Amino acid sequence: MLRRVTAVIKVYGANTVPECGNASSYCGIKNQKYPDKRAMGYPFDRVIKAKNCKEFLLPNMKLQNIKILFKEQCHLK
Repeated sequence: MLRRVTAVIKVYGANTVPECGNASSYCGIKNQKYPDKRAMGYPFDRVIKAKNCKEFLLPNMKLQNIKILFKEQCHLK
């Protein structure tokens, strides 16, 4: 299965909001912006106006084509 992975690295502590003590803070809380001030899914939550990947990518972003392989194995002792 061929896929493309996108990684975006951000500065630790940049755009952070106060901590929330419950587990939903890791994935975001409805109508809130945890754990980051940016919208969940940023920058893919908006229309991308770039004409190609080179226009879209910033220095902290990387695209990589990958191939996912599955090999069924069963190890019985």
